[in-house]
Amino acid sequence: SGPRCCSTSLMYAFAQRADTDVLDEPLYAAYLLRTGHDRPYRQQVLDTMSHDGDQVMREISAPRAKRYVFAKHIAKFKICVDNDVFKSGRHLLLVREPY
Repeated sequence: SGPRCCSTSLMYAFAQRADTDVLDEPLYAAYLLRTGHDRPYRQQVLDTMSHDGDQVMREISAPRAKRYVFAKHIAKFKICVDNDVFKSGRHLLLVREPY
């Protein structure tokens, strides 16, 4: 089956590029921990992803072997990081009807 949303399709397209690292919602664990939201897969996410949003963003911004990084975020996850981290880099915003 295919992706359920445009952002995931776009992420998969960037994943085909040899010069691009792709990250799927790298701030999700930090968001779950900070908000306390309960999800059926919550513990799995917390067990496998970093809980420190600022550290995640430092790792994304660090030098890499590949030229580009495509990180698919959800806007509400930004509560987990200092807003100054968004001042560097180039950002693509995909805006859609949320419901």
